[in-house]
Amino acid sequence: MKIILYNQKNNGYRQGFKNYKNSDIEIFQVEWSNKFLGEEINMEQKRDYANFDCKRCGCDSYAACSDGDELAIGQSLKINESSDLSDIIKFNNGGCVYSISLIKNPSFSLWGYEYEIEVMAQGPSGLGTGSGYLRFTDKTGDAYSLSITDSSKKKHVVDYKSSDPEITRVEWSNHSF
Repeated sequence: MKIILYNQKNNGYRQGFKNYKNSDIEIFQVEWSNKFLGEEINMEQKRDYANFDCKRCGCDSYAACSDGDELAIGQSLKINESSDLSDIIKFNNGGCVYSISLIKNPSFSLWGYEYEIEVMAQGPSGLGTGSGYLRFTDKTGDAYSLSITDSSKKKHVVDYKSSDPEITRVEWSNHSF
């Protein structure tokens, strides 16, 4: 159980936890801050990433969650414990993916898309080199695709709706799915 102790004189607060042990209260962590005066902070924070496993990095491969470590809302993706995906998710002629995140869709959608996969990537460079293709599978088994054609590094998005939006698998290829 969390407790917040306010200190008006210093315009800050002390934060601690109660641990019930033989009916006594024990505070085992105390921090001072004036940044969040008057606001409660949830100390039980979820990790900011999910880690997927990939057996074969490079072109035309996939990564999947292990042990229920799905990509949840507010998380970024790591593959094989790496947050820089550019050496793992590759397309032909220098195309690659740098990062993948899942967020709640920040804009209003006429079609009711509640979730957004943000992908920082660049497509293959050079005339006639094609595109890089990604496919994301959520917990319901539905799949959502993205084609990356622009050879400059920029953000790409996939908006979708789902009853169980966590991503369990990411596939990539030089050919359309």
